[in-house]
Amino acid sequence: MELLVVISIVGLLAGLVTVAVPRAMEAGKAYKQEYGQWPTASGNRREDEWFGPGNYGNPENGKTLMKILSGSNIIVSGVGQNPKSVTFFEGAKVSSGRRDTSGGELLDPWGTQYGFKVDTDESSSLEYCNPQGPDRPNIQMTAIGVSFGKNKSQEEIEMRDKTWDDIFSWR
Repeated sequence: MELLVVISIVGLLAGLVTVAVPRAMEAGKAYKQEYGQWPTASGNRREDEWFGPGNYGNPENGKTLMKILSGSNIIVSGVGQNPKSVTFFEGAKVSSGRRDTSGGELLDPWGTQYGFKVDTDESSSLEYCNPQGPDRPNIQMTAIGVSFGKNKSQEEIEMRDKTWDDIFSWR
């Protein structure tokens, strides 16, 4: 009985991921359609950009992405990232029982900020936990979203058979 309860709770939490991440990814696609490129928090368009916490990035970049998609014209490397101040996404950061986009966080069911990787170099593929080597793209997508799961940490590919609990938008 306890096992069924645990499975139900995990299923419910995974279901919540399937709502928030696709909405944020659609907002990113609308941004790209509006401006002809993906937003950036670093100003570097020569390589794909990771937004959010984890082994690859900075949580502040994730907040910057959510602020840009929420309508703020954040200046990066002297360039406004949303000059028309278009609101592409609402719903980042739960505050006092209401949605509040001012903090710029999009939290998963475990209270950890989602991570997003975006194809800012326009290669039409992304590298994420590739078992074939670090220089070979393994995901033929232009944006991915990740929740680090219950343990709130990003697992490496070597852990896949042990305690892998990360949840991905492409699987």
